[in-house]
This record gives sequence, C-alpha cells and structure tokens, in this order.
Amino acid sequence: MTNDTVRRCGYLALGAGVAWSATSLLSLLIDDPTRLLDVLMVAPLALTIAAFLALHRFQRDRLDRLGQWGYRLSLASFVLLVASQAVIVAGIERLYWVGFPLAAGVWFAGFLLYGIATARAGVLAPWIGIAIAFSEVATALLGIAFSPISPIADHGDYSGALAHGLIWLAIGSALLRGHAFIANRGDASALPSAALAASRE
Repeated sequence: MTNDTVRRCGYLALGAGVAWSATSLLSLLIDDPTRLLDVLMVAPLALTIAAFLALHRFQRDRLDRLGQWGYRLSLASFVLLVASQAVIVAGIERLYWVGFPLAAGVWFAGFLLYGIATARAGVLAPWIGIAIAFSEVATALLGIAFSPISPIADHGDYSGALAHGLIWLAIGSALLRGHAFIANRGDASALPSAALAASRE
C-alpha cells in the first residue's frame, strides 16, 4: 500500500463523516421526516461503503475467521441498506422491514465482528476497531437521546447518524495524520506506507 492509498482512504472516511454529520444536523433542523433526507442518505452510504472497502485492504491478510465473517456480513448489510433505502424513497411501506430490522441487524452484527477482529489484527490502532464495532450502538443511543427534539421515525429522520459521522471523521483524521497504524503510533513523522510494511513483517 502506498501513501496515496492511505490518503485516499482518509479522504473517503472524512467524506463519509461529513456526510453522516450533515444528514444528522439536517434531521435536527427539519421538524418533520422528509423524503429529501431519504434521498440524501445515498451520499453517506456510498462514502461509507467506499471507505470501509479501502480500510479493509490494509488488513485483509491479517484478519482471522471472525474478521472474515464480519467482512461478509458487512458487505451483505451494504446491499440490504441500499435496497432498503430505495424502498423507503419509493414509499413502499410494506417493505420497510428490509431496512429495519433486517439491514440494521446485519449491519450491527457485521460491524461488531469486524471491529473486534480489527482491534485484534495488529494493523490499525485498536480504537478504530472498537469504534467500528460499537458505531451502530452509538448511533441508536444518540438517536434516542435526540428524540425529544427529533422524534424517531421509520424514514426521513437520521439524527443519530452524528455518531457515525464523528467516528468516520476520527478515522479519516487518524489516517491522514499517520496515527491510524500501530507500527507508527506516537510518531507523526512516520510514513503510513512504512507502518503498513512493518505490520506485515
């Protein structure tokens, strides 16, 4: 992996973080659920998928069986999330279950397993794995916390997405600053490519 690859992943993660955060803030500013937010959800989903796949390249050879299952479940959840968002935008209420509980449940399980495996793989800083593992839980809890000012709805409201936003912003920042890899943790001058090489020795 080259430094350009690391930077690209960093920018994708930052983009995902900004998109999630913007979606959350719009949900808080708009009183009622709106189809506009359902459509705009395409942006954070697409950027998260791209960032996740880019992040996976750094450690795919170091993940154990738990991580491989987490990766597969995460991919399955992405397919379900895109499909469920199309269902929501189309207003097919009888199929809303595709998004919740199905897609949400698979996403939770996939990120939980993948995050735990990431924390154990020895490539990325453990906090990144922990953040990924509990991102869905944090999002749900933040959505509940925001519910007095932004009531929970089955579509058009994504206030809890701020948790996803903050997590991906932190990951993107760590990648761009050279703090995301165990081999160069604490040394801001170390090159990400050198850290990647060291982690594979």
